[in-house]
Amino acid sequence: MSLKLVLLFSLILTVQLTFAQDSSKTFFNSSVGMFKPIGKFKNSYQSSLTFNSGIERKLSKYKFVQLVLDYNAIKYNQKVGDNNSNYLFQKSKSSIFLASLNLGSNIFLSKNKKIFYAPYAGLGYVNIGEPRLELDHSTNVITQNTTRMSDVFFKLGSRIAFITKVKFFQCLFIDASYWKAKKITIQNSKPQGVNLYIGTRTAI
Repeated sequence: MSLKLVLLFSLILTVQLTFAQDSSKTFFNSSVGMFKPIGKFKNSYQSSLTFNSGIERKLSKYKFVQLVLDYNAIKYNQKVGDNNSNYLFQKSKSSIFLASLNLGSNIFLSKNKKIFYAPYAGLGYVNIGEPRLELDHSTNVITQNTTRMSDVFFKLGSRIAFITKVKFFQCLFIDASYWKAKKITIQNSKPQGVNLYIGTRTAI
């Protein structure tokens, strides 16, 4: 392929991506950050690295809706024992999966609309794994399994975003959110936490 063709292809790709960012109504979000349990929930679950991805859709000039998935591989120390075990599960790992539907609004902070603030709120589904040791008294055999619990949670968050001219990182953002489950109780606490992300948004 000649140099002219390469330059032409690069120009077309850049124009397409720029146009998509300006005109598209659908975006893909991907980010990485930290999950920090709060309240009594932090007694058993510890801060961990977390990953986030989702689809965002414009509803109007300012309003948007998001479908977001979060995955956390998290350290776990059991504090409250089980009736069928004399042992506590320590220095182990568990996982927390979050899926939420959020509704928000973009508030532009600059005249060129390159910087914006976006508060949002949502509801979602949380699934939490809790490692367990089970003792078979007849055989004196200890086995390990994971008990998983699920619930509905509410979520509040906001992000600060900056639209760039880089074709593969069209929009960079910092996102902070708080969530709390309502019904389930794990280790005498309600699951809740704060998530902080750094991510990108790309037009589809």
